Amino acid sequence: FFKQKTAYEIASCLVGSEMCIRDRVLVQLAIEYPIVAKKRMASTPGYYGRWEPEGMPFEAGAIEQMDAIASLPVFFGGALMPDSHQGYVMPIGGVAALENALMPSAVGVDIACRVSATFFIMLDAYVPTAINVIKKIGRFGFDTNEGLNAQYHPVMDDAIWTENKLFAGLKAKAIAQLGTSGSGNHFCNLMKVSHDGLPEGTSLYALLTHSGSRGTGAKVGEYYMAVADAVCEADVPKGHGYFKVDQPEFHEYMRALDVMGRYAQACHHIIHARFYVAAGDLVTHVRPEIIGAQATIETGVYAQVDGIRDVPFLSILENHHNFVWYRYVDGHSVYIHRKGATPAEDGQYGLIPGTSGSASYVVRGKGKADSFWSASHGAGRPRSRTATKAMHDETKFQAHMQGIGTQHFGVAPDETVFAYKDIESVMATQTDLVEKVAAMQPIFSMMGGIKSDDGD
Repeated sequence: FFKQKTAYEIASCLVGSEMCIRDRVLVQLAIEYPIVAKKRMASTPGYYGRWEPEGMPFEAGAIEQMDAIASLPVFFGGALMPDSHQGYVMPIGGVAALENALMPSAVGVDIACRVSATFFIMLDAYVPTAINVIKKIGRFGFDTNEGLNAQYHPVMDDAIWTENKLFAGLKAKAIAQLGTSGSGNHFCNLMKVSHDGLPEGTSLYALLTHSGSRGTGAKVGEYYMAVADAVCEADVPKGHGYFKVDQPEFHEYMRALDVMGRYAQACHHIIHARFYVAAGDLVTHVRPEIIGAQATIETGVYAQVDGIRDVPFLSILENHHNFVWYRYVDGHSVYIHRKGATPAEDGQYGLIPGTSGSASYVVRGKGKADSFWSASHGAGRPRSRTATKAMHDETKFQAHMQGIGTQHFGVAPDETVFAYKDIESVMATQTDLVEKVAAMQPIFSMMGGIKSDDGD
């Protein structure tokens, strides 16, 4: 009835008399913008699985954060991985499946933070030279590539860099940081991979890198977290805002995620290509099939590295661990948010790094639905960075690294092996989620030093 009447006619019907212009305007506004009661948080959190390592209970803060996520009106299910610890809004190591909704803070500011590995055969005698190469090509937390020629990757040709005002303002930063690593817990490591059958004096090695979408991703993440809080359909605590699939912001954020995912991948591709170019004849490049894994990108000619054009991408084993994946589950459209969790579909290969002073692993997923097809993304922290710094023992750290024969550079007090849970206990807790394919021992660990971290 109302839709067929003018504001004046409606007002007349309601009050039975002529109305002033102000009242007619107010009535029209009430029709066009009705007050809709906001949805509320559930009084009891929904169920989520927990993979808690024996003797290493989850922090109370991590449980409280996951309980809040599980109380959202759009919560479908979730899980806490064995490396879980308190984060910002969403616990690190948390998995949240939301029905027809995207929640920016459940991804975080380091959108598409990921791990990548290139495998190669090398004479053991060349290890010192390979370490020097990593020191040369590794750049952490810089806004430039240290005066070297600009890098290029096709992701920078995406139309979003000109069509989207936010991205247009960040393009210069994205170009400057392309092919660099974040600081803090991000790394560029030389790893020795367990593998038999190679000629004496040679071994299988890997360049293992961990970083995300750099300063650009941080700005994009902060922006959409604020927007989500402003337009969320529900009355939720700060930081818990989300976009529903019928909102334009949902699709805008999904587009931003896609580009940031490809940008983070591009940074790794350039780092690995830069290493391969600088190493020259030191290494014999091999595909990941040598350990049974399938490469996720094809070799091609796309990039420019340090002024050298047409550098081929390498066959890299890689996975995001701060991202969103879509899946149709039991008749429901859900968006699986992983903030510090590795995808572990049945047969899917992935990388779970340990620490600067412990093993990392190539793994194969077992496709367990209870974890929403996820596993841990690392060892995880048993305590805060502040508490870790306060208890740091430099002598103990140096003795440990010397004892396992690992060289290091830029490892901050809150990034040592003692800053994290025991990776072996974490792996033992998730044997139903993944199986180990190959162990990788750190030969050289290069990290972002004491610079501010971009986010986990």
